[in-house]
Amino acid sequence: MSGPFYGNQFGSAAPAYGAAFDEGLRKHMLRVYNFMMLGLGVTGLVALFVASTPALYVPIFTTPL
Repeated sequence: MSGPFYGNQFGSAAPAYGAAFDEGLRKHMLRVYNFMMLGLGVTGLVALFVASTPALYVPIFTTPL
């Protein structure tokens, strides 16, 4: 059998490229997830601050929206 997943008659150079691609993708996704975690942390802190300050949450929860 030949094809992209089974190798070919010229050897197997694909795993080296695939490993480099996978490492780059892994680094990118870790960066994305770290930014998402930072965003969730900031959102939680802002929500905690707003929930503990009546001057901020009363105008929000007393509107007809």
